[in-house]
Amino acid sequence: MASKKITNMEVKKENRNRIYRYVRKSGIVLNPDIVYELKLSLPTVT
Repeated sequence: MASKKITNMEVKKENRNRIYRYVRKSGIVLNPDIVYELKLSLPTVT
């Protein structure tokens, strides 16, 4: 069974989508809130 490698671009796209969905659901949020809730790094969120 061949495993599919996930590219950097796919990871960035998924992170961006997660952030957009979180902001849309939560309204106005600060970067540290997003970092804590989604367990992403601050540079990723920024």
